[in-house]
Order: sequence, then structure tokens, then C-alpha cells
Amino acid sequence: MRLFLSHASESKPVVERIAAGLPAHVDRWLDKEQMAAGEQFSRRIEDAIAQTCDYMVVFLDDAALSRDWVPREVAWGLEREASLGRTFVIPVLLEDVRERLHEIPQLDKRLYLMAPDKSPAGVARAAAELSEQLFFHASLLVESLRSTARRSLLEAFSRELTAYKQAAFQWRASLGNALDVLTTNPQACEHVRESVRLYNEAADPFIAHLGAHRDRITAAWSRYRGLCDDVRALTERIEQVYRGEMFALNRIHEIVHALMVTDPPQVPAADDQAQRDAVLAHAGAALDELSRRSTQTIAALEREIT
Repeated sequence: MRLFLSHASESKPVVERIAAGLPAHVDRWLDKEQMAAGEQFSRRIEDAIAQTCDYMVVFLDDAALSRDWVPREVAWGLEREASLGRTFVIPVLLEDVRERLHEIPQLDKRLYLMAPDKSPAGVARAAAELSEQLFFHASLLVESLRSTARRSLLEAFSRELTAYKQAAFQWRASLGNALDVLTTNPQACEHVRESVRLYNEAADPFIAHLGAHRDRITAAWSRYRGLCDDVRALTERIEQVYRGEMFALNRIHEIVHALMVTDPPQVPAADDQAQRDAVLAHAGAALDELSRRSTQTIAALEREIT
């Protein structure tokens, strides 16, 4: 972690003492340590705030609030905070200047640390409280990143599942015409062929990825045993539908083909129509049940994203 320490020059000695009490893994950006001779001062500092540092700690006292430079650094820090969408600027009051905080817009509306005691014990306490605040904000950031990763996993699974279900419903619907229409109407036949193509286009990658989706989601939500069981059951049911009720739609294609190969095409028998109706009914029921279960499971996973 790297900190940008904003302060008035008069306060540098106490700022350095507080910074020295921070954990060893915390790197700090101080102008006299980081600036090389001849560097353009404002550009180097703006770059440090905008790109290099993870947080800005602004040490405020009468001297800092009386300078133009510290408010300018805070303004840059607040711009970075807005772009990051998280806390970036952490105020520390070296003097009780609470009544003057309105001089720097936004700082008077946030929590701050009080560190007016310059004794060794006071400096140590300020360093400990600042360390605690940094750990708190870093923990929030880690949890935010974890939530982002979880959401990304869930969105990838949901996107492929939705495409699969839409293609499956479309294939089933294309076979809803009566058998005599499917055997004699070129437009109906073309609709079926296109629906099969779209189904395979969605199903092939999704089924191939299904195990990876299951393993990644159950690892990311490992604290929630019941949810993980639901995800495993859902992915197992998806594969069952793929290999069972949806594969059975091919039986209708076989019936249609058998009727069409004769010249003239055979008239569909009652048994043929009954088989078609049964296959469509089973596929429809399976897809409806799969849609309900997947909607419930995905909603439950979403509720556990922090």
C-alpha cells in the first residue's frame, strides 16, 4: 500500500513521526523523499495522487488550511476518489480546526481522525488509529473486489444460461406445427432448421463450460453450503434436460423425415401425432421447471454478493 501524505511544511516533522509508526508494508509518498532535483513540482505531485498512490492522508491544521497548496492537493485527491468510486482521502486533524473544514469542500462532511497530541504517546496513538483506518478501508476494497469477481462469474453463467434457454424454447416452438405442416411447408421446415442451428450454437459452448461454471461459483460462494448444493443441483438438471428432454426433440425430426421420404409424403398417423405431442409436452415442462429453478438460484446467489 502506498500513501500520499499531504501537509503543510511546518507540520512535516510530526507527519514524519506519525508515518514512521505505520506498518512496515505501508509505503509513503513524501515530497522531499520522492522529488528529484529539477522535477516539475505540481506535475509530479498530481501524477502521484492520480496514478501512484492508493490513499491520500491529508494532515490538517491552521498552517495547512492557510496554504493554497494543500487544498489543491485535496481537490486532486477528491477527483481521484470520484473516479475510483471509493474512499481515497482520509483527513487527520493535527489541530482542532473542525470549524474551518468547510474551507475545503466535502471534507467537512466526512469522518476524520483527531491527532492534536504531539507527545510520543499521542503520536503513537495517531499512528495506530491511522493504521486501523487504513486496514478498514483496505478490507472494504478487498471485499469490493471479491464482490466484483463474484458478480462477473454469475453474469457469465447467467448470460450463457439465458442464451441456452431462449434457443431451447425456440427450437421446441418451431416443432409446434402439426406434422402435416412440418412435412409439406418449406417455410416451416426452414424455421425448424434455423432453430436447430441456433440451439446448437448456444448449447455446445454452454454445456462444455457447465462444469467450470459450477466449480467457479461453488468456490466463490463456498461459505454458503446450501447455495452451493443448489448450484450443483441446477447444473446437473441442465445437463439432464440437454441430454434428455431436449435431445428427445430429435424424435419429432425422425417422424417428419420418415413421413417425407415417401412419394407422395405419408399422411401422419394418430400415433405419430401423439408421440409429437408427448415429446413437446415433456420438453416444455422441463424447460419451464428449469427456468423457475435457475431464476431462484441466481437470485439467491445475487443476494449474497456484498
